Amino acid sequence: MPHELSLPNRPKARRTTMTKTASRIRQYVILDSNRRKFERFLSKTVRFCKTQAEIDKVYDDVSDDLTWITYTQKFTDELLKVVIKRRAMRRTGTFLRRECVMTIASPRLGCVPTLHGLFSHIVGDNPSYRWLPKDELLEVLFDASIDRSAFFIAVASDPAT
Repeated sequence: MPHELSLPNRPKARRTTMTKTASRIRQYVILDSNRRKFERFLSKTVRFCKTQAEIDKVYDDVSDDLTWITYTQKFTDELLKVVIKRRAMRRTGTFLRRECVMTIASPRLGCVPTLHGLFSHIVGDNPSYRWLPKDELLEVLFDASIDRSAFFIAVASDPAT
């Protein structure tokens, strides 16, 4: 006669489902020398920097969902200096940040490979990009009442092809 094994009565494990998921909020950092023209757009998600020290501080404070917007080659260079220094100090095995860069003024050609090596997405990395006028670009990027899906903010074309 086969033996029957009886298992102790265990309460059934309750299934739980997550009702909320953590949503990441993209943050923006404007790099330029004239804070006044951006003043009305600054908020918890839009910051402004005009020095390398300010960029360095924001790099520490802000999450990995970040878009840097550089208005001149000088500020692209300043951003690269900070990020290169920070990445050199970072221990291996730490997570990669999901940072993007919009260069309103095309970066120096020598910076382009470095930009692509440090950031996941680059927009405006060559002189063929044509942007909306700067005032309109700011409205489209930062005005909460605008449906951004209806806009092209920049266009690049290759006239040779």
